[in-house]
Order: sequence, then structure tokens, then C-alpha cells
Amino acid sequence: MMGTEKLNRHFVGTALVSVLLSLLLALTPVLAVAEPANGGGASADAAAIASASTSLVTVPATQTSTGTTSLRATVSYDSNFVKGSATRFTFNVSGNTKPLLYKINAFEIQTASGWSSLVDTSRGELFKFTDKSYFEEEIYTSGNYRLSFYVAEYTDNGDGTKTFEPYVRFEIAFTVAESASFKSMDAIINEIVGQCNSECAKQGDTSDYAKALWLNDWVVDNTEYDHSLTYMSAEGVFGRGLGTCEAYHDAYVRLLNKVGIETRRVDSSGDTHVWTGVKLDGKWYNVDTTWNDPGYTDSNVDLKRLYFALPTDVMKLVHTQWDGTYSLGYPNRAAFDAESYEDNYFIRSGEISKFTRPYLEASGTYSVRTHLNARETSFTIPVASSSYKNVIYNLVAYQLGRENWGSNIRLTATYSDGALNFKVFYLVSIANASIASIGTQTYTGKALTPKPTVTLPGYGTLREGTDYTLSYASNVNVGTAAVTITGKGNYTGTRTATFKIEAQPAAKAPAVTGSWVQSGGRWWFSYDAKTRAAQKKAYPAGEWVTVGGRRYHFDGAGWMHAGWLSLSGRWYWLSSDGAMRTGWHLVGGAWYYMGPDGAMLTGRQKVGDATYYLASSGAMRTGWNLEGSTWYFYDGSGAMAHGWRSVGGTWYFLDRSSGAMRQYWLDEGSQRYFLLSSGAMVTGWARVDGTWYYFGPSGAMQKSRWVGNYYVGSDGRMATSTWVGRYHVNAGGLWDATR
Repeated sequence: MMGTEKLNRHFVGTALVSVLLSLLLALTPVLAVAEPANGGGASADAAAIASASTSLVTVPATQTSTGTTSLRATVSYDSNFVKGSATRFTFNVSGNTKPLLYKINAFEIQTASGWSSLVDTSRGELFKFTDKSYFEEEIYTSGNYRLSFYVAEYTDNGDGTKTFEPYVRFEIAFTVAESASFKSMDAIINEIVGQCNSECAKQGDTSDYAKALWLNDWVVDNTEYDHSLTYMSAEGVFGRGLGTCEAYHDAYVRLLNKVGIETRRVDSSGDTHVWTGVKLDGKWYNVDTTWNDPGYTDSNVDLKRLYFALPTDVMKLVHTQWDGTYSLGYPNRAAFDAESYEDNYFIRSGEISKFTRPYLEASGTYSVRTHLNARETSFTIPVASSSYKNVIYNLVAYQLGRENWGSNIRLTATYSDGALNFKVFYLVSIANASIASIGTQTYTGKALTPKPTVTLPGYGTLREGTDYTLSYASNVNVGTAAVTITGKGNYTGTRTATFKIEAQPAAKAPAVTGSWVQSGGRWWFSYDAKTRAAQKKAYPAGEWVTVGGRRYHFDGAGWMHAGWLSLSGRWYWLSSDGAMRTGWHLVGGAWYYMGPDGAMLTGRQKVGDATYYLASSGAMRTGWNLEGSTWYFYDGSGAMAHGWRSVGGTWYFLDRSSGAMRQYWLDEGSQRYFLLSSGAMVTGWARVDGTWYYFGPSGAMQKSRWVGNYYVGSDGRMATSTWVGRYHVNAGGLWDATR
């Protein structure tokens, strides 16, 4: 957080120290080399220290060291830690024959995932070789700590340079016991998460979004940005209320992981900045808690949430050096797939309406409608005055692209160079398209997909794949099939055509004469002399024959079939007298439909003026039926329903053309309705895409009226943070009687 005022610390107290260790490193040969660049640069007296590597040798403090050097070290310090007061760690080195220089290597705290650096040793004067033989630091949390430092002997060459002996790294470890005064980071995290869960539960929203937003606010409200660029771990945030972007990110990650939210590290090497990838509702977003903490206010923008749940394309606009990747295991990277706007704070909360409102007006400088009424296909509108245009106005562009400008208008918007740029497609409905008659098809046992010719007056013959797509229904079995043409590209709407599927011509059954003979309760047919001579046998067997204008089937032994008969994968119904039946028949309490050749039909069938659905068993369906991914409703008669239907006290709408159950927004007549994913019509207050609407008892969306102490505008949206005539409504939409 920019600014000079310190926050009140949330966790204060004293500490205890346990044990002091002394560790000695083995040495490399004598070298005179420059200090690495990432070491913060050499001091004036130590321009040539050490890239020489060493290997760690643990030597108990009570033993005489062995190795290639006589250097030994202990560290002394006051074990009575006082939170908020610096503790001095003094390096006591013996065994040297030349002057000494010192440098801090690392100051770390142990976490569940390993040792975490409390301070950034790559920056600041503290981390250069100097003659200062001590290190001072404040301790704020309990836990296991580790401090390591370098010691080097040197010879002054008298010409402004020094020759250094190989340097030695010493390391101490100590523990600050957990107490009421000194809490561990885990304890602090648990307290914060407990508060988060409680507050979200009170608000009635325990979603990942709500928790991630609450924790973002906590980090921002309780942390100051460390302009000294020293403190880089979560300990800085939880203990000191201070840290760099590394600390903001580290703390936020630990909090999110504690509530079960998946995270990723996102780093922009071009501007040396780190933020957090957060997975909400199965989708990735960017959250930058550091930039959400600017240290100043703007009445137009909620800066604390400005960088909460942004997609990558917006984040890249403010981080021009970022390549759009995130770290899986730093520094390894993979593509960051943050594409959604759904859980962005301004979009989900509706706060973006503060900025989109001028563009939704019927007329005026910023009115989009003015340009649409003029049938413009592209236009530019300057942005209204606001801070942070790169973020806010990209969100504005997204939201304007989601608005309902009319069923036949497709609009896209982008932001650049201080203006919103619009592209408009005025879609042409194909509802009135002409479809050339599709010839009768012959049953093959497979789906039949004849291609229709679609012509639209004034536009000529349309192209499949470019101008429309095709989908088929009931196109396998004998009966009436349907093909639905759905507009694509510059075309919208649907048009449905039908075609016939006929059975393959049945083999002509010979007309025979003779007499029926019953034997043992079964029947066979005895040919007369004339038919015997013609057929060269005494009776029919394994075949169809026609007797007296009616068709019969006889098995291989010559017995007449009755009831269900399966032949060549098709079913037939033969009445008790053996005659083959066609049309509708009630069998065993279920209705079946037999085609003209007597074969039982299945699937969707057009019979007369009505459409029916016959299960794979052939039985006629009633009630709800799922066909592919679409629901249909069939009345008690079996006929497909269209239009409004009340089922179990709930209203549904079945498309007047296709019969498909409608979902979501529905424009019917002069009214607009909203149907749930289940198809159920909504009444009363409902939140749709982050916006509140009110639907009357009939289901019709209400417009331009007060509903209790709330107001819905001409587009049906509940008004928030605005004036309605001489009345003001607050951010929650409620009439504010105090204004």
C-alpha cells in the first residue's frame, strides 16, 4: 500500500528462543572474483567477492572445527524477543589472521512447503559485503527460523582493490515458541479463514467467488506496500502488515489454498511483478492483490477490486511486457487460460453498469442506440471520463456486447485509444426462406440426410455451413422426418421442412385359394387343386401369402402366426385370426403404430396433423421425453405439445414450430419471459447473469415500474446507485429514504 501511515498491527507480543547452532562450510581454493550481479552489487570496499561455491559441513559449536580454514563463528543475541523491536544478531568470528567482511545470505522461516525467505537478499545495502558484524531484524511470528551469513578474510592491495580468501557460510537455527503473544502463521491463517467463512455465511454466499473476494479485501486492507523492497514472504503480510508483490501473492495463495481454492503463480518478468492465478467456478482468472492496494482513492472506481478476476486479454493491456503465461513450478511456465469475464467483480456485482449506463440511453453523446437506429455497421464513441480506462473500458466493451440490442442485431465492442469501437451485424431471419420440396426417401435402416435447397428472397440461394446449419429428426424409420435449418453468420432464426420415408416395397405375396384347417388349436392353410398345381406344394410354409385380400404369415412348418412376429429385424402385429395389421393398435395397454407394410415404427412419427414419439419397443410415449439433448412434451393422446403447457403446476414453453422445450430468455408476443435450465417459467425476483429482474405472476418481465421499494428500468434491469426521478436507489437497488 502506497502511503506513509502504518497500520495497527493485528498480532503483537514477545518471543522465546530455543537453541543456537553453529554450522561451518568447507572451502574452495583462494579466488579474487566479482560479486554476482543479483547480489545487489559490491560495496566500495568489497568489489570482488565471490561466486565461489562451498559445501555445507555441520560442526557442533562445542567442537574444534576441521577443514581448510581456521575460521569459527558463533552468534549471540538476546533471546527475549520483543515484537516490534529489532533483535541484534552479532557474529563472533575467531581464527582469522586478516581483516573480515560480512554479508547476510538468507533469513528464513520454516513452512509446510519448506523454508521461505523473509527478506529479499538480492536488494538493498543490507545484503552487500561490509565490515558490519551484526544483523538486526524484528520477529513477529512463532516458528523455526534460519539465519545464514558469509564471512571473508581479505588483503588490501593498496591500489583500491582487495584480494579475498574463499568465503565461509555460517548458519544458525532458532525457534520462537508459539504463545498468546507470538502466533504462528498457521494460527493467523486459520483465524483469517474462520472470519472469512463466518462473514460469507452471514451474507448467504459461500461460493469460491465470495471467499476469494473477501480474502482479497483482507490482504489489501491489512498490508502496506514495502517500498524498501525487503519483505517478500507471507510472514511480512501476516506478521508485519508489510511486503512486496511476492508477499501479497504468497499470503493470498496461502489463504485461498486454505479454503480449497486452486491457485497459480503468475509472473511478468518484463516489469518484475507477480500476481495470482485463481480458479473460480472451474475457470481461471487473474487477481492482483498488490495493484488492488494503490494507497489512494477514486470515487468512480472500487480500486480494491479493480484487478479482481480479470481475463488474460485485459491483464496484458496493463502488463505490456507479460507473455500471458503462468508458472506451474517457478520458473517453468505454461499457457494461462484465463478467458472468462463471468466472475470479474464489476461484471458479477453489476458495478459495471455505472459505466455502461450512458451507452444504453436512447439518445445522447454516448448512445449506442442512436447509431443502431441509423443502421450503421461500424462506429466509434469516446469514453466518458474515468480513471483506469484500460481495465474499466474493456469490461464496458464486454458488457455492451452482452446487452440485448434486439433479436436481429449482433454487436461487438472493443476499447482502444480513448474510445469504444463497435462492429454491428444486422442479422437476417430465415424464417421466411423458401425450401424446395424434398423427395420421398426409401427406408434403409440408417439415418437419411437429404440436403434441402434454401432460398431467401433478395439474398438468393443460401450456403450450408456458411449461412445455415442442418439438423434432422425422425429420419431413420418409415414415416415423416424433419430437417431444421438454423441461421448462421449473418442469418438468424430457424425454418423446418419435412420429408417422407417409405418402406421398401414388400415382396408381393401370392394370392392363393384353398381352405383353413385347424389342428390341435393351431391353423394351417390347405391349397386347392388349382393352387397346388401353381405353387407345386400343398400348403404355404415360411412365407407371406394373401388370402381373401388379407396378408398372413406361416412358419417353416406351415403353421399360421398370430401376435407379435419378428422378421429380418422388423416387428409385425398379427391379430388373433392371423391377419397382418396396419395403423394404430392397442396391445397390452400400449399403443403401437404399424406402417403401410405392417412393420412397427419407432422414433418420432408424423401421423395426420400430429407428431408422436414411439419408443424403441414401439410403445407410444406420453409426458416428457428426452430426444438427444432436447426435451419434448407429449399430451395424453401422445401428440407433441406446442406453446405454453402447465405440467405439475409449473408452466413451460414448447417451441411453436419444433416443440422443443425452451430455456432462458423467451420473447413471446410483446412480452419477455425467463425460463430456468429445467424449462420452468420464473416469477418474482430473479438474478440473471448478475442482474436482478422482476417477473410478474404471468411470468412476463416487468419494465419501467416500481416493485415495492425497487425500480426496474425500460430494459427490465433493477436500477442501482442512481436517481429514479426524484427518488434515489442504493447499490443494492433499495429506495434510499435518506436522500
